[in-house]
Amino acid sequence: MTDAPATLFDRSQALPAAPLAAAAPAAPAVPPTAPPGPPPAALPGTPRPEGLAVIKVGEATFSEAELQELAAHKATEDVRKLSLPPAPEGYDLTLPADLVLPEGVSFEFQTEDPFLGPVIKQAQAFAHANGFTQDQFSSMMGLYAASQAHEQATLRSYHDAEVAKLGPAGPARVDAVLNWTKGMIGETGAQALSQMLVTAAHVQAFESLMKKFSSQGASSFTQSHRERPQSGPSSDEFSKWSYDEQRTYQTTGKHPTRAYS
Repeated sequence: MTDAPATLFDRSQALPAAPLAAAAPAAPAVPPTAPPGPPPAALPGTPRPEGLAVIKVGEATFSEAELQELAAHKATEDVRKLSLPPAPEGYDLTLPADLVLPEGVSFEFQTEDPFLGPVIKQAQAFAHANGFTQDQFSSMMGLYAASQAHEQATLRSYHDAEVAKLGPAGPARVDAVLNWTKGMIGETGAQALSQMLVTAAHVQAFESLMKKFSSQGASSFTQSHRERPQSGPSSDEFSKWSYDEQRTYQTTGKHPTRAYS
């Protein structure tokens, strides 16, 4: 809404009336001139200097500079589209060069994995449908890789903390449990049970089972045979045995360095 035209005086205050006899003849009426029309509409939000030559395209108007900018933008977009893979499978599963993973953790996309493989294909299809460049696709997949690497690092830290609870011989005690299960139920069964060794308490529970089974094969002490009940080895002593000695103890309950009658 525009302001009313400024007047030379306040119309609310009447001027003194001139004598009728001295009134000048009325001037001929001048037809009012139409106000100049508004300038051609420019693109919304685009300031344009006055007097700049414009080109009208349909209902919109453009300056020469604006048309050049539009042409440059279209050329850039055409080049970008030509660089896109022709099909979703054309996106490479490469991670961004600046992606930093936790120390000691590596990541690789498992395309043959029955769970992850289909998700990778869906990500490729999404990127292709939305016109992602290879760099944009790599950045997106880098977010997933970073989250998985962080999860692995967290689980490894938790695992190390649980093994530390078993003392200096913690790794050897874990290996002893695994070797015992292999000797008892075979490689396949031992592999299944190994998934249960999550905490230090799990290892200690298996060690209790080992002692139970070992005591069944040990002879009790009698004066007639002069046999002595065998006590279990310490964790430090057990860790110094060879693999065959550990197997002997696990399967027979006999100390491999002692003589038996």
